[in-house]
Amino acid sequence: MEVGGDIHHLSYQDLACFTDNFSESNYLCHFQFGKLYRGKIVHAQSTLFVMVKIWEDSQIYCYKPGDNESRLMDEVILLRNPMVINHPNLVKLYGYCYEVGHLGVVYEFDPFDSVYNLIPKDDFTWVQ
Repeated sequence: MEVGGDIHHLSYQDLACFTDNFSESNYLCHFQFGKLYRGKIVHAQSTLFVMVKIWEDSQIYCYKPGDNESRLMDEVILLRNPMVINHPNLVKLYGYCYEVGHLGVVYEFDPFDSVYNLIPKDDFTWVQ
């Protein structure tokens, strides 16, 4: 699939490297179709914190072959849409992994930010 822009096509080995081989200390949560991990991408001069979302085949849910691939592509296409790419309430897509048996997406993530800091503030006080 051609994505374009600054989205990276990543290998499963890249995802494992970002999350320290999907270590338990980087595990964040389980979602309906897989797991979510925290990770980091170390560049020469800087470190980028990321979230890595991995789709897994589930024996619990009944779905057709190819459903996970379709969900992955829908997510990548949505987050590349010019109408939402810079939306302040959406995470920024860094890249994706689309290999046989391994599906995942990587989002940029600021672990030091809080919901309070993300909510826009106005200059009004209660007295005004």
